[in-house]
Amino acid sequence: MRFTQLWLMSCLAIMLVGGQALGGTPHYHEQFLQANEQYKNKKFDAAFKLYEQIPNKSAAVLYNMGNCSYKMGNLGQALLLWRRAEKDWGMFNREELVSNINLVKAQLSKRMAEKDEESPGLVRIKAAVASLKDPLASLVRSLSLLWLQLFFLLIWVMLFIYARYFNRLRLRTVVVALYLLLAGAGGALAVKYSMNWYTYGMVVVSKAELLSGPDQSYRVLGQLYEGQEGLIKKQTHDFYKVKVGKKIGWVRKELFEKI
Repeated sequence: MRFTQLWLMSCLAIMLVGGQALGGTPHYHEQFLQANEQYKNKKFDAAFKLYEQIPNKSAAVLYNMGNCSYKMGNLGQALLLWRRAEKDWGMFNREELVSNINLVKAQLSKRMAEKDEESPGLVRIKAAVASLKDPLASLVRSLSLLWLQLFFLLIWVMLFIYARYFNRLRLRTVVVALYLLLAGAGGALAVKYSMNWYTYGMVVVSKAELLSGPDQSYRVLGQLYEGQEGLIKKQTHDFYKVKVGKKIGWVRKELFEKI
């Protein structure tokens, strides 16, 4: 009986937290509707400018701005805006957003592979890894930190209750399932803490030079390509020090925008 009550209370708490995280988005209806009308008339540049003028942009505004950018052929900018929308979208009705992100990532990855002259086999391996990693990372981004903390605590409580009251039943399947859930929740928490603690950015132009210092006079270390994401480690007035894959160097801020 105690176990059932605790389970119901925990589920209710998680549902309430999730519901609060999905609410409270401001709307600027008139300008938003004007921008939508421009988009329907295929005036994507005009629609983008109207969306851009809306303050405190909601996930819906950022999503539509990404659609405009995609229609105008600015794939890096579209991906950046969709990734920003992704952070505040919530858990539900996100299939189209994730599908768009994956589509553009695949297109940009194909471009980068052609520029780097990678083998088709390596491209397929990278695509397979991304197809597994990206949806999980997207799901973690959609969850609030408090929701993940509550879920992690819930699994710990269930393990404690099982060990204290039901251990004599020796239900190994239950124990394995709980430990797997605990490991998954712990991994998701670690990823979420990393997302909240560190600042990430993305290349928004077709090609950007990676420099050895925060000035154009420094030596060129290599090239970064549209859509590549990385960690922003430091910043000056005009430059970010970034880590993209194994590459570390400086890049101009207007070429590498914060997500």
